[in-house]
Amino acid sequence: MTPRRAEPSYADAGSASIGAHLAAVFCFSAGPVGIVVQKLLAASFSPFVIVAVQMTAGGAILWLVSLLISRAPLSTPAMLKGLLLGVAHPGGFMILYTAASARLDSVTAVLLSALMPATTAILARLVLKEALKPIVLIGLFVSLAGLVVLVSDRQATGESEQLGYLLAVFGMVVAASGVVAGRALSGGAIVPWYRLAPLQVTGAALIAWAGVALFGLDVDMTAVAGHWVPFAYLSLGMTAASYLAYNFALSRVPVPVL
Repeated sequence: MTPRRAEPSYADAGSASIGAHLAAVFCFSAGPVGIVVQKLLAASFSPFVIVAVQMTAGGAILWLVSLLISRAPLSTPAMLKGLLLGVAHPGGFMILYTAASARLDSVTAVLLSALMPATTAILARLVLKEALKPIVLIGLFVSLAGLVVLVSDRQATGESEQLGYLLAVFGMVVAASGVVAGRALSGGAIVPWYRLAPLQVTGAALIAWAGVALFGLDVDMTAVAGHWVPFAYLSLGMTAASYLAYNFALSRVPVPVL
């Protein structure tokens, strides 16, 4: 009989290194900035093109880092799990949220991302059986209440389309599912965090390029080069550095804490 893996607990969070918590703070700080950058680029590029370029460049950096850390081979099933995870998150999430941000004002697009912790924590409780302490529930309620108040004030946020809200919420559900699946893979030592990061980003790049081919989109590399500063941030900050930090933290900290 296969021994049952011990359920994650808040003791794990208490014993996690300070580095893991700092990594979590970094990746969740880089994300909102990236959302604004993606919104700016969405005026000139398709969401598929933005994510394809972003993930391809970021993935190349992550594979180099992964090889520098370890050259130990991964099994084919483990690699496929990592790639499939990347197709959903960050791939599906990034495409959906970039499309949503083009239909939302910048303030609302960033504020809506505050729903991610609540959605993820609930899924983690249902799927991974990770405990939800009362203090976490209180924090989620306060964040959600603040979000509702701010979004309801059109003078503070600006006008947004209903389709934008629907795409954003759907994207966050996809992302939350990806976080839970990523925790199961890296937290369970199925795929090391430094290997899961490039596999995820590669899966995201594949689904984005598939969208580019399916819809016959033109990838104007001259135009991309003309916007090299925002693309550089998306590739280096929001993708390479952020997903490396994110997977490092996810392998050591229970999902509700993130």
